[in-house]
Amino acid sequence: MQPTAQQLLDYFNEKVASVRNSTGNTEPTTVLPPAAAVLDHFDECSSEDVRNVIVSGTSKSCALDPVPTTIVKQFLPELIPYLTAMCNTSLQQDCLPESQRCAIITPRLKKPNADPEDVKNYRPVSTLHLCLKLLSGWFVVA
Repeated sequence: MQPTAQQLLDYFNEKVASVRNSTGNTEPTTVLPPAAAVLDHFDECSSEDVRNVIVSGTSKSCALDPVPTTIVKQFLPELIPYLTAMCNTSLQQDCLPESQRCAIITPRLKKPNADPEDVKNYRPVSTLHLCLKLLSGWFVVA
């Protein structure tokens, strides 16, 4: 029998707590030199930047997205001004809207032949909102 959602949640929470406990009071093992550059602002993205990120990305959608990515791609010329404004507003305000700060977490077996009854054989996979994908794509492009 496969583990329940509660069993998986408990296992992942215990794993995170264990890592925190084992590293919480540890001294840093490396010393980094001072940063040569200062990140004090983000450059705005252009409509073309947003279009390139969407066109080059997959058409996978998150169930939390208000519109499937395939529809966004289909109506891209009409949606580009709004998507660009949404991305730039998030960059200017240094935050994502509250509605974009969640993901759907799906437990996936680490290996195809792993025992599906053992919670240790699962890893959490996050499905992100289109807005977050756009912004992360922008950082890769920039």
